[in-house]
Amino acid sequence: MQMKITLALAFLGWSLAQAAAQHSDRIGDWPQWRGLNRDGLSRETGLRKAWPEGGPKLRWSTREVGIGYGLGCNLYQIERNAAGFAVTEVYASKSIVNHHGGVVRLGDHLYGHSEGAGWTCQEFKTGKVIWQDRGVGKGSITYADSHLYCRSEDGPVALVEAIPDGYREKSRFRQPERSSKKAWPHPVIAGGCLYLRDQELLLCYDVQAK
Repeated sequence: MQMKITLALAFLGWSLAQAAAQHSDRIGDWPQWRGLNRDGLSRETGLRKAWPEGGPKLRWSTREVGIGYGLGCNLYQIERNAAGFAVTEVYASKSIVNHHGGVVRLGDHLYGHSEGAGWTCQEFKTGKVIWQDRGVGKGSITYADSHLYCRSEDGPVALVEAIPDGYREKSRFRQPERSSKKAWPHPVIAGGCLYLRDQELLLCYDVQAK
């Protein structure tokens, strides 16, 4: 019996892992790089669908935490057969030229930032672009509770509906005490909180629905 495995490859520029810990099955945990399954998807629900003016409530912050390259994306199909493996390129696309912010796959679609084009929704199986929007500018992405958390490397954070129908931004805010450096660390959702790191500053926002 032939087994087909589909892999998405070559989204370059994934940032270095920020945490390493043992596997955990608790929903509120974020034990390793980009979450429980390393896919940038949080399984949390019951979160705010919009933020108040100025952003969600800041729970705490601390300074004690230390301080795309134009290639696009390819999809390969790997088939296992009697001779071993056969690799077929399904498509090579420049629709998502991702530098450091990562992408998330939700069903049949990928979401992420593309250099020169903005935030992008792309069909996973075909590479077809569904929509693109400049949004908050180049940055990193995380998903939780039907929304994308898009963090610009220049500071602003946007809450965007995770739908293929179009870019629908619900809220955005700017963190206090922004450094002069690019904000490359990915946003993290855990325990009803949004965590942002900016150099030595770590911020924890309450995004739990009330």
